[in-house]
Amino acid sequence: MRLMLFFFLALLHHDVSAALSSPAMGPARANVERAARAEQQRATAQLWISIRKNNQNALADQILDKVTQTEFANWKIEKRPVQLVSAVPPRTELRYFKKQDYAHAKELFNRLHKLIPDLELRDYSVKYEKSDWIKPGHFELWISPALTRLQPQ
Repeated sequence: MRLMLFFFLALLHHDVSAALSSPAMGPARANVERAARAEQQRATAQLWISIRKNNQNALADQILDKVTQTEFANWKIEKRPVQLVSAVPPRTELRYFKKQDYAHAKELFNRLHKLIPDLELRDYSVKYEKSDWIKPGHFELWISPALTRLQPQ
C-alpha cells in the first residue's frame, strides 16, 4: 500500500512539474513570478534622503533609524544611503512617484510629520507613473537646510 501511495505521489509530482514547465504554462508562470516580485517590492519600500549640508547627516541618520524601526501595517522601510545634493526645496518634503504608493506615502508622512511638523507630502506620480526606472515603493525625503532637529517624542 505504501509503495502504491509513493508511486501515485511521484506520478502526480511529475505531472504537475511537467504541466508547469510546458510551453503553454510559460505565460501563466511568468505572471505568477512577476506578481510575486511586485508583492515583494511593495512589502519593502526604499527611503532616500537628500540633504544640502554635510552637517545634516546625523539628522538624516536619526530619521532613518526612527522609520526603519517603525512597524507599518504590512511593509517596512529599507535604509538607503543619504544623498548630498546641490539644491533642495525651501521646505522639507516627502515625495512619492507611483499612484499605488499613496497609502504607504500617507502612512509614512503621518509618522514623519510627528518628527517634522512642517513636512509636506508631494505627489510626483503624474510625471513618473510610467517610468520604469522608478519602482513602486520608492520614496524620497528632501530635507530643507532650515531643518536642524527633530521634534522630541
